[in-house]
Order: sequence, then structure tokens, then C-alpha cells
Amino acid sequence: MSQKIIILGSNGFIGSWLTRRFQEDGVFFLKALSSQDCDLLRPESIERSLSDLHRDDILVLASAVARLKENSFEALLKNLQMVENLLRTIKDNPPQQIVFLSSVDVYGVLSDDTVIHEELPINPQEYYSIAKFGCESLLRQYGQLNDTCLTVLRLSGVYGPGDDGGKSNINKIFESAVNEGKVCIMGDGKNLRDYVWVDDLYRIIVETVKIRLNDTLNVATGESVCVLEIVDIINTLLSKPCAIEMKNQSMNVRPRTRFMQFDTSLIYRLFPGFKFTPLKEGIRLYLNYQEAIQPRLKDIRLNPDLSIVQSVAREISKTARD
Repeated sequence: MSQKIIILGSNGFIGSWLTRRFQEDGVFFLKALSSQDCDLLRPESIERSLSDLHRDDILVLASAVARLKENSFEALLKNLQMVENLLRTIKDNPPQQIVFLSSVDVYGVLSDDTVIHEELPINPQEYYSIAKFGCESLLRQYGQLNDTCLTVLRLSGVYGPGDDGGKSNINKIFESAVNEGKVCIMGDGKNLRDYVWVDDLYRIIVETVKIRLNDTLNVATGESVCVLEIVDIINTLLSKPCAIEMKNQSMNVRPRTRFMQFDTSLIYRLFPGFKFTPLKEGIRLYLNYQEAIQPRLKDIRLNPDLSIVQSVAREISKTARD
């Protein structure tokens, strides 16, 4: 029997990209389940859609109530219920490995000089991150009881095709620059964040499956940047640079770590030779993708010959090989 990769949440931003890339590579038999195919809030839906789960299979859990959609106590309960329903349903039929997409927000609000690493104490401080850590804990207990490898990937800022609608900070900045001709920055624009090209996350997942990683890993490039740097990169790719409008930070914004900086040494110990896509290259690929789905954007490109004639997927594959 062929080993399956089962993606739960295949209709979301990250889940849809993973589905596309696993299909292209063809190494595993792929089963992609959207929230309609497998509703994790309904045990009977889980039982029906995972009736063919095999001991050699790998579950990628990308399904959740996203913070952008709802960050409330009710959403917290739903996220925990989804994982509990899943684990109850497969308690007698465990997979070989579960890959869970968590968040670096489980570390809470950190001091400016803190470098984030996997051994840092956990201190979630809002509903979304509390739910993520709660789900990690449920999955970890299940893995220990059933000899199932649990790979927890705590994501920083992932961006790429399919993140439209403000699903990533890169998308928010890009859409504002293109549609409004300006980017509004709250505060001084110097907060540091780490941004990962979505195909790099796919490659990380492939590597964790190869070694059956039973551990927690922060997925970050180690190269944190501020909003002002992102705007500068986008402006080099546009024929008409966007303006920058500085605004005072609202008092109602939830507190977050100001300078997110990461120690990524564990990634390179586990996967020697792994290379992340540089942010400038990732944003160029991102703009190519946006041009492909929005032809009007070609009119604002600085250089319309920057490989838009090539498919985004082909460029991504080449970048990964290089």
C-alpha cells in the first residue's frame, strides 16, 4: 500500500499550497480534505473521510479557525474541539506521523532583546495562541500513547500565493501599495518580523517526513525585517513607488513582541544545506503570481520581462533546487 499524505484543511491558504505541491511532486499518494470534506467539528464527518487511514500514513493538520477570521473564546473552544474530535475518532487507528501547524505566538509577548528558540518557555496570552498550545498538548499526549511521531511546526509569518484578503502582512502591504498607492504604517514601522515563503514551508514539511521528526520546530528564516524594509523591496519592483504614511499606534491594539528575532540553528542541524528563499526573491515571485491572476498589475511593474512568462510553480521549483 502506498504511503499517504493526508492534508486536513486543503482549502485554506497554506493547505491549498501544500496540496498543489504534493500533487506536483508525486512522491506520496495524496488525499486532500477541505473543511467541507472533513468537518472536524463533526465526528461523523471525520470518521467517514478518514475511514481509509493506515498506520503508515501522515496527517498534516492545517485546519483551524484562523485568527483573522475570529480570535475569541468561542474560536478557542472550536479549535480545541476540532483536535479532540480528530484524536477520538482515530484513537484505534493511529497514523505514523502528524504534522501540526502551530504559531510562534505561543511564546507570548517577549522583551525586546529576547531571541526566540524552541526551548523558550511557553506563555500564550490571547485566545488564538492559547488554542494553539492547547492543541499541541492534546496531540503530544496522543502521540506518546500511540507511538505516533508528532511534528509541531511553529510558524512565524508565512506568505505566498493564496494569502489574499490580508492573510499575511506581505499581502496587506502589497495590496495597499498597489490599490491605494500608499502604505499606512502604525507606529514607527521598526517592529521586526520574520517572513517565510510558503514553498519553503512545504520543503520543511517534506524534510520532517523524511526523518519522521518527533519534535517541535520554529519555522523562521532567521532574517527579521521591518515594514519599512518590505516597502522598499516592493517599491523596487513597481514603476511608481508607493508613498508611506505614518500613523500613531492605536491604544486598542493587542500587545505583541516588538522585535521578533529567531535562533534557527535547529533547522540547520536537522536539515544541513537547507536554504530559505531570500525575502526579496520571495516578493518578486509573489508579484509574478499576482500579475498572473491580475493582468492589470503588469502596467505597474518596473520591468515586465522579469520572468512572468514562466509559471510561478516552475520558478519556485528552480529556486528550491538552486
